[in-house]
Amino acid sequence: MNVRISRRSRRDFDALIDWLAERAPDASRRAAHNIFAVVDLLGDFPDLGIGDPNGWREKHVQFGRDGFVIRYRRTERQVTILRIFHTRQDR
Repeated sequence: MNVRISRRSRRDFDALIDWLAERAPDASRRAAHNIFAVVDLLGDFPDLGIGDPNGWREKHVQFGRDGFVIRYRRTERQVTILRIFHTRQDR
C-alpha cells in the first residue's frame, strides 16, 4: 500500500529529530530509524494502529521510556501520515 507523509507530519518529524539531535545525536538517528520503520510497516499492515471515532488511527513507536505516536488515516489504496508526536508532547 502506498504511504504518503503529509507536510505537517514531516514538519513534526523534523522538529522532533532536530530537538533530539541537539541533545543526543545518536539517539536522534535511532529515533528516526524507529519512526520510519513503523511508517514502512504501516504500508504493509495499515490496520496496526488503534482506530478512533474520527477515522484516524494511531500507532505507538517504542523508543526509550516514552516513545512516539504516528497518527494516520487509511483508505483502500493509501496510508496518509497526518501527525507525529512524542508521547509526552502537549497535543
